[in-house]
Amino acid sequence: MARRSTQPVISPPAGPPSLDEQLATLTLLALLFTLPAVAQATLRTLGRDPLTWGIICAGVVLRLALPGRMIEFGIGVMLTDYAQHLIMPRYGPSVVALHHALFSAFGADHDVIVMCHRLLGCLMLPVACAAGLALLDQRRQSSPWLAPLWAFGLAFTPMLVRAEATESNLQPALFAFWFALLGWSQARGWCRHVALLGGLGFAMLARPELVVLAPAAWLLLC
Repeated sequence: MARRSTQPVISPPAGPPSLDEQLATLTLLALLFTLPAVAQATLRTLGRDPLTWGIICAGVVLRLALPGRMIEFGIGVMLTDYAQHLIMPRYGPSVVALHHALFSAFGADHDVIVMCHRLLGCLMLPVACAAGLALLDQRRQSSPWLAPLWAFGLAFTPMLVRAEATESNLQPALFAFWFALLGWSQARGWCRHVALLGGLGFAMLARPELVVLAPAAWLLLC
């Protein structure tokens, strides 16, 4: 995969952190702190169904084997520079903050972004599967095939599979969206509120359309 340009697209900003930067950092911290609680909720909701877990594992293998690619190389270079220098774009500051944190540890490179999205895609499979089953709990009791079918749809939908080995900010946004829904519906205590705010906040800061869709999905759960 091509490496990033050594020259930044824009000069790094001077002065104190912007409001977008502060909000993006808070959403990342919220996701990090509630990750153990949401992981427990995922395992509790999915149970030990070997067929469902087998489909999820097959989807993970597919995502790990898929070759990484850049959807828009020019935009990819620009977003890499934004993340390296923590420049807040017109939309998507939460994803830029995520990439900036990774660049601090692994260096500024397109491959870091693609690998991050690939791993988030793998993690999203059990989280999204558990979130969907939690929303359809009554139907799940009467239909033992619901969990495998839902897992299969998530694991092998072409649009999702293709997006999860690219620089597209859709993947981190979807991960945060499902994280929030599962945390709100299945996590316990204060974690459910923090997971909801962190997940929906990250998603809304990542993609402009999720400013409407994310709160609407939460309202359906209330």
